[in-house]
Amino acid sequence: MNEYLPEPSFHIRARELTAHKVALVNAEGDLMSIAALRRLGLNTQTDIDGFAYYVWDMAAVAQDLAALSVRNLIPESWKSFFEGLCNMAREIDDAAWTFFFGRAVQDEENLISEDRWMD
Repeated sequence: MNEYLPEPSFHIRARELTAHKVALVNAEGDLMSIAALRRLGLNTQTDIDGFAYYVWDMAAVAQDLAALSVRNLIPESWKSFFEGLCNMAREIDDAAWTFFFGRAVQDEENLISEDRWMD
């Protein structure tokens, strides 16, 4: 191997770290979009079960952020950014965020437990 090139595993970790940061940035964009649409009265109609459509968009963001959090994939230097995203989501709809993020954390922890059990 060329002594001037880093080990291939370094490149993999760097790409993964970048992907996790991009996931956080995407979550911010999604939350900003949800908030803007809600302020304009768009995407606030309800489905057949009586839930506003934006709530399901928040659930998807909660799932993504919970996976990063539970699996410790958030770089230390980005932890405050992550907390800011959670606060932004609470400001949009505290009840929806609290419910969906809590469920997503539980689901992710269960997946990890299943993975360990299967190994």
